[in-house]
Amino acid sequence: MFTGLVADKGQVLEIKMNSESALFRIESNLTAEIKVGDSISVNGVCLTAISLGEQFFEADVMIQTLRITSLKSLEVGSSVNLELATRADSRLGGPYRPRPCRWRWGCEREFTWREVEQVSALDSRGAN
Repeated sequence: MFTGLVADKGQVLEIKMNSESALFRIESNLTAEIKVGDSISVNGVCLTAISLGEQFFEADVMIQTLRITSLKSLEVGSSVNLELATRADSRLGGPYRPRPCRWRWGCEREFTWREVEQVSALDSRGAN
């Protein structure tokens, strides 16, 4: 899960294409905090770090992901927004914002997170 708070501005150092995927090498100041297997949001797309260098990480990107995301427009030298996955012991700052309810039947607030799949309304509060 990602909060939507950009932690670093990285730069695409290299893109190696093959028939099934592309290997992206991205320069970042966050590499001390990244381990192989960690999820990293690159311009809002969740990628997995498959290797690390002192100032870069590499991620394998499937062709379908390239086709349907903003990653398709990246080239060597492009700047990218980077975000580390949220840890269970972290604060969830950023994109949460309560707004006045638009529904007629009793909810008090509408909660909006970064990844919205459905909007629901709270119509009562119970002890459970």
